[in-house]
Amino acid sequence: MKRVAEQKLNGQAHLVPLAKQTVQLLRELQPLAGSKGEGAFVFPGARGSSRPLSENSVRMAQLTRG
Repeated sequence: MKRVAEQKLNGQAHLVPLAKQTVQLLRELQPLAGSKGEGAFVFPGARGSSRPLSENSVRMAQLTRG
C-alpha cells in the first residue's frame, strides 16, 4: 500500500495494522537496531545503517531461500 504525494507532504501518519506478535518482536529487536540516528532501522541497508534494506534485497533473499 502506497501513500499519495499529498499525504506524504502534509505529514499525515501512515498507520499499518500489525499483529501483536509482530509488534512484540519489533520491540525486542529495537535495542539491537538503536533508537535514533545511525542504526534506526531494524533491517539496515548493505551500504550503511542510515538507510533501510532495499526492496530488491528482500526479494533476492526470498528467491534464494526458496
